[in-house]
Amino acid sequence: MSAPIGSPSYWAAIQVLAADYTRDLRTRHCGEVWEYYPEIHETAAYQLTDSLAREGGRPTPAEVEWAVQQLAADPDAEVES
Repeated sequence: MSAPIGSPSYWAAIQVLAADYTRDLRTRHCGEVWEYYPEIHETAAYQLTDSLAREGGRPTPAEVEWAVQQLAADPDAEVES
């Protein structure tokens, strides 16, 4: 079940996976805040870390699965090279 490229379902799926992926990146790298901004107070670094970890909504597993299905390659389609 793959959405046609450029369709509303295609773009909705792109947004779901973008939110999921960037949320994961923020969570993994938010501990580096103090290294990136060494001049800020420790408390501020922890608060910024907490803010980054919570920022943006995380799609549900069902939404992510739906998005992956929408963007799945069509096994019958020719691959552009």
